[in-house]
Amino acid sequence: MAGEMIVTVILCGGSGTRLWPASRENHPKQFLPLMNDFSLLQNTMRRALRVSGADASSLVVVTLAAMEDGVARQLAEIDATATNHILCEPSARNTAAAVAFAADYIHKTFGPDAFMWVLPADHHITREDILTQAFGHALASAKENNLVTF
Repeated sequence: MAGEMIVTVILCGGSGTRLWPASRENHPKQFLPLMNDFSLLQNTMRRALRVSGADASSLVVVTLAAMEDGVARQLAEIDATATNHILCEPSARNTAAAVAFAADYIHKTFGPDAFMWVLPADHHITREDILTQAFGHALASAKENNLVTF
């Protein structure tokens, strides 16, 4: 995977209602340390960077303006350069719009040859070895100009 421009995109939206009262509108579940000492967002970031080999400075996070400060704080606790590309949606329009927003930004910022890996901020994956294997297969397919989802 060396030499590839892989841009990890983390979608960090949500209304904070699913795990109420622990999560709230400006402190949704992805900010909570549910599995270990790191929040779901921080664990997602750390895992994605390990698996992809991407640099934290190229991480893109799509969030809402109301959560921008919280996202920046959480990312900076892991790596200050991870705050370089925080995109605030003009209004919440769900996953497809957030992905399109990130794709346009990546094309303009990193160029048309960058590979984009999109992940939700609130997932938990215990078998990182299987994710790494799946990522390798996905990247190989993407290099053949295929759109890959998993």
